[in-house]
Amino acid sequence: MRILVNTFLFLALTFWASAFHLSGEEDLRQFDREKIVAYQSDSTFDYSTDYAVSDSIVTLFLIWILDKLNSIFRSMGMQDIWPFVFRILIIGVVLMVLYYILKNRYGSVWARNSKSFVPMGVTTVDGQKIDYDALIKESRESGDYKLAIRYQFLKCLHDLHKSDQIKI
Repeated sequence: MRILVNTFLFLALTFWASAFHLSGEEDLRQFDREKIVAYQSDSTFDYSTDYAVSDSIVTLFLIWILDKLNSIFRSMGMQDIWPFVFRILIIGVVLMVLYYILKNRYGSVWARNSKSFVPMGVTTVDGQKIDYDALIKESRESGDYKLAIRYQFLKCLHDLHKSDQIKI
């Protein structure tokens, strides 16, 4: 019902507004040529300014970067260039974060001495092999969740010690 009322009001107001303008002719406003020439020659309204050449290193560097980006994108407008620069920066930050995650996990990413990934489920403590994953699974199946949490904590400590994150 509300849609019907709104539609009726819209159509009624549209027809009512168009009823007062039935001539169909519009008067075009003509401007005085002398006033236009006087306005264009007035220095008060001249907004084109000649900026002095800056000798700042930062400004010269930004001009150089924008000149190089102009040759790539064929546009000097900042509204055209900054979205691309922003995307490149975001991709760079994501790649750096990924690099540091891999570097912290496996050692040096590009060198040959990087650590190989070894699953640390089975560990050796005092000559005995301890399979933490099997112990965690067994304690969960038996319903002893406190023991499962303790095994998970021990496994986490042992994994951190093996990866030289902490010293025990």
